[in-house]
Amino acid sequence: SSFDLPFVKNVLKNLGHWLGLQTIARGIPASVALQDIVTSAFSRGPQDLLLILPFVSQFLLAGCHGSLLQPLHPDLLSLLAWLHNGLRSMLEIEILFKLLS
Repeated sequence: SSFDLPFVKNVLKNLGHWLGLQTIARGIPASVALQDIVTSAFSRGPQDLLLILPFVSQFLLAGCHGSLLQPLHPDLLSLLAWLHNGLRSMLEIEILFKLLS
């Protein structure tokens, strides 16, 4: 691979956190199709999934106290259910569910 995986994972994690703070934490809907992003990464393989899950987790965690996630939006509940059923053994998902509960 031509890029440093830990570096890219960290950049995506920070980007997800920043984007969540700038949008859903402030009550501004984000035009980010999280389920499509995760589904696409899942279909491309475990390496892509391991890169995108920190982005998604940090995006949701950054906005978990924002008005858009209180109460949980039906689309978000659908995404969380999909993540829980398909990927619950992954550490990023376990941490996300623990912090959101």
